[in-house]
Amino acid sequence: MENLEPEALENWKVWRELSVKKYEQEYDRLNVHFDVYTGESAVKQEGIDKALEKLEEMGLIEDSDGAKLINLEKWKLGKAVVRKRGKFEFFPKFERRG
Repeated sequence: MENLEPEALENWKVWRELSVKKYEQEYDRLNVHFDVYTGESAVKQEGIDKALEKLEEMGLIEDSDGAKLINLEKWKLGKAVVRKRGKFEFFPKFERRG
């Protein structure tokens, strides 16, 4: 999908639509409603780069073997991988210690 292959994109669109319908059903049971259902696929590379740049300016990014980690230890949240050797990851993986 990242290579913008038409078949992969079409497949993703079908599965995304099915997933959103299922989410809406589940949220409806809880009487929870959203105006928009969106996800990381809606974020353009430019926005990702700007966010990472801002985190670096804030002194929250560390380099580790080509990966970028956000250091949230100050808030007892550990470190999370935000870019793994050049590829952005939207769902950080936190390392819990102790």
